[in-house]
Order: sequence, then structure tokens, then C-alpha cells
Amino acid sequence: MGSLLNNSQNITGVNQTLTFNQGQIILQPKQQDTRINTIGIWTDAFLIYISIYCSIHTSQFQELLKYMQTVRLGAKRYEGLGWKLYDEQFRLRRSQEPA
Repeated sequence: MGSLLNNSQNITGVNQTLTFNQGQIILQPKQQDTRINTIGIWTDAFLIYISIYCSIHTSQFQELLKYMQTVRLGAKRYEGLGWKLYDEQFRLRRSQEPA
């Protein structure tokens, strides 16, 4: 999910990225993937995910907002990154379920 926060599109070699900005092509040193290690960063990435996913699956919007609220509540109530492990395991199980 961290890749949702990275705007550059890596279409060149290992050490550089090619980005398009206002009609111009820009070659930049490759940035490392954004690591999700705070609930704020996770929320930003999850909101981007919701906007993309719900453009096709509109009926899932409320379910995803409820899930986001559950994860954020877990992060508020318990110290550490337990909320992150919960999210990773939840998404892993969801990806293995037939649609």
C-alpha cells in the first residue's frame, strides 16, 4: 500500500525514475518506497486506495470506511504497530478469498 503514496513512475533503470510534470519529462534519482510506519501515513494511503477501489466497487465504500475506523481505533488504544500487523493480515486473508 505504500506504493500508493509514491507519485513517480519507475520506467528506467534501477537508480533513476522518469516522471512527467506539467508536460515535461524529468529524470530524477530513484526515491525509496514510502514506508508505512504511522497511522497517519497509513490513513493517507488507505484513502487513496478507497478512492481507486470504490470507483469500480461503489457498494464497498461504507465497509472500507468502517474498516479504516477500526484500524485507527486500534492504533489509538494500543501502542506499537499492532494495527499495522492487523491490517496486513486482514488484507492477506481478503486477497486469498474468492471474489
